[in-house]
Amino acid sequence: MSNMKKMFSVGVSLFNVQNLNNDELKKHIHERYKIPAKHENFDSDILNNLKNAFLTEGQNYAKELFGSEKNVNLKINKIWGNTHIDQSIGVPHNHRSSLISAVYYLTKGKLTFLNPYQLLLSHVHKKDIVKYNDLNCDLWTCDMKEGDMVIFNSGLQHYAHYDGKDKHERMSIACDMVKTYD
Repeated sequence: MSNMKKMFSVGVSLFNVQNLNNDELKKHIHERYKIPAKHENFDSDILNNLKNAFLTEGQNYAKELFGSEKNVNLKINKIWGNTHIDQSIGVPHNHRSSLISAVYYLTKGKLTFLNPYQLLLSHVHKKDIVKYNDLNCDLWTCDMKEGDMVIFNSGLQHYAHYDGKDKHERMSIACDMVKTYD
C-alpha cells in the first residue's frame, strides 16, 4: 500500500464557529421557517454574522479548490433554515445551482455524504473489507454538534438524519454560494 498514490479527492471542511448568537438564530428559524417555501422570507439582518462566517470559510474552501491564495469572489445566492420537521432533507440530494454549500448546526445532528465515485467500488465487496478508509467507503457521516459548520462542494450528494427516535429538535441553517465574476 505504501506505493499507492491518491489521485482524486473530495474536500469537506469541518470546524466549530464561536461568537454567534445561537438562541437568536433558533428563534429566527421558529419565526421564519415554512415548508415547502423555506427560502422565502428567511434572509434577515439577524443572519449577517453567520453569513460572514459562511463567506469567510467558503473563501478558504474556494482557495483550496482552485489551488490559489487569491481571493475568489463569492456570494450567497440562497440561505434557509432546516428542522427535523422537513424529512425531505433525509433523501440524498445535491445543490446543482451553486459551487459551494455550507451548513451551520444550531443543535446536534448527523450529515452523511455519499462517495461520488460509486462506480469504482462496484467490485469492492463489503465482505472483503477489513478496515474502511477513503478508498473503499460508500459514505461518510459527520456527527455535528451545536456550533459546528461544514463546507462542501455543492455537487456532493448528502442527506441529514432523523429516525424519529431522537426527541431533540434538529436545527441548522444552510446556504449555497456561487462564484461571481467582475
